[in-house]
Amino acid sequence: MNSEERMLHDIGIADFVLTDLMLYLDTHPTDRNAMEYFNHYTRIKTQMEREFSREYYPPAERSGRK
Repeated sequence: MNSEERMLHDIGIADFVLTDLMLYLDTHPTDRNAMEYFNHYTRIKTQMEREFSREYYPPAERSGRK
């Protein structure tokens, strides 16, 4: 598995965890520990997506055109 595939795999795992936590929180909305896990994994997934985007889909360089 190359680096790009590995990063996508890890993002998928974080997404699965978040989906599972959302389903749990739908039926246990007052569970503070679950909410903390949800917030934690949201930050992790967001960071992984930013790193993936920066590494494999960087913004196009500005060409100076108006």
